[in-house]
Amino acid sequence: MIIRPVMKEPNAPGYIDRSRPHTINHIIVDDLGVDEVLLLATDSGNVTGYNVEAIFSAINRSAKHGGNRPFDAHEVKSFFAEHVQLSAWGLATHKFARMIAVSSNTGVITVFAFALVDVVSESDGTSLSSSKTSSVAGSDVLENTWVSIDSAPSMEVLKKDMPHHRTRNLRLSYRGHFDNIPCVSFANFELDPNGLWMVSTDILNRVFVWRVWDSLTPVNTSSYDCPRSGQEQRGWFVLPLNPRQVQQHRFKFDACGCEPKPRMI
Repeated sequence: MIIRPVMKEPNAPGYIDRSRPHTINHIIVDDLGVDEVLLLATDSGNVTGYNVEAIFSAINRSAKHGGNRPFDAHEVKSFFAEHVQLSAWGLATHKFARMIAVSSNTGVITVFAFALVDVVSESDGTSLSSSKTSSVAGSDVLENTWVSIDSAPSMEVLKKDMPHHRTRNLRLSYRGHFDNIPCVSFANFELDPNGLWMVSTDILNRVFVWRVWDSLTPVNTSSYDCPRSGQEQRGWFVLPLNPRQVQQHRFKFDACGCEPKPRMI
């Protein structure tokens, strides 16, 4: 099965290789609400998402009717297609809060927060539970509209609207990094159902902690380096840990089973 990803900006140039602008930098499969989704990020800054169930169904239909292999999956429609200006790298979803985070070489992290409540349910005083709202964003993803939250004043307006701030699709822009950001992650577990906490790391080996619904700037910054290693250190991956699934130790040896030391090459 061959999927040719939909591009929000098909003419966007590549950052690493201009001759192949839509090279895929990163691809993940994860949960987004009640759906399992596939997300991919490209060198041109395009980000596309597909429902895994739609992919699975297309494969089954092809097998049932004896289709050619591989086959062109033109029937599989994307539920998400956006552009983040420059080469996109980090990808993350928040299952419960229905959010997608994308980091790019602009130094900006973009969070796409899907609306959780429709107009009808809000008007009659009820709201859809998170288990009943879908991440599927409509039939024409290229025409999806987002309310942009990209400045301190717009964030303050959004905060005044809480807890009814998720009645619209939101696009939030977080600034603080000054270099490429290969990884961004949510605290994607039940202790943070609203998607408040997010972490990121850049190639300057800095780790930023964000409170998504409080500020567009980081609330904590840490820098990690191993000068004794004799090599330049680059941040590449970061992940919040669920405190219910880890145990704290006073000493590194107890946590790691050894005394970790920088690798000398």
